[in-house]
Amino acid sequence: MKRFGLYIFIILFCVSIYKDLTIGIIPDNTSMNQNIGNKMEEEKLTGISMKVDKGDTILSVVEEINDHLGNKLDISEIMADFKTLNPKADPIKIQPGESYYFPVYKKGAE
Repeated sequence: MKRFGLYIFIILFCVSIYKDLTIGIIPDNTSMNQNIGNKMEEEKLTGISMKVDKGDTILSVVEEINDHLGNKLDISEIMADFKTLNPKADPIKIQPGESYYFPVYKKGAE
């Protein structure tokens, strides 16, 4: 009877190690929360299509569109939003004469 109990204990121990290594004990809610947050940001993100002139930068166009915000714009957020709106475009190498979507921010957003 002791052997049978020892075998059951070893089997349960191996199963618990397997589950711990593959699934884990604590669910990873941080990645799920980030995905939900990203989806919410994408839904709130609006853009306007504008043709780029020679000498324009992403920052200059976004500042022109969002002049109601003044200097409250975050460059890293602008770049990330531009990449979201234009997934195939390189934000560093925008071409004059091409049209791109630029983010439009609401007054309450910072």
